[in-house]
Amino acid sequence: MPLPPDFYWTRRSASRVEDPLTVIACEGEWVVAMFQRVNDGIWIASLDRHRNGPGGPSRVCTSYEQGRTGAELWVVRHQGRLREDVAKITTWREAVRANRLAKASLPPPFDWME
Repeated sequence: MPLPPDFYWTRRSASRVEDPLTVIACEGEWVVAMFQRVNDGIWIASLDRHRNGPGGPSRVCTSYEQGRTGAELWVVRHQGRLREDVAKITTWREAVRANRLAKASLPPPFDWME
């Protein structure tokens, strides 16, 4: 299933080109991040990564491929809210870039970003 416009698969690190595509991003913001547990090899999908940061809600995947498919379906279902969230983050970051002192008075869109 193709992702909606503005959403794309990427890697956790641009320098690790051998790694599989495990992150769905929109305008550079991670909305889904998949990772594989070291101890048992199970794939986990962290949803709403942009809202909750590391350690937010996650789902166990039966395989990498199933995790990708599930993540894509989730993004399609929630794309409207995801776009709004990313726009809030972008607006906040631009305001802070324009005036670093604004960071003290402008609350971030999501608590983990403090």
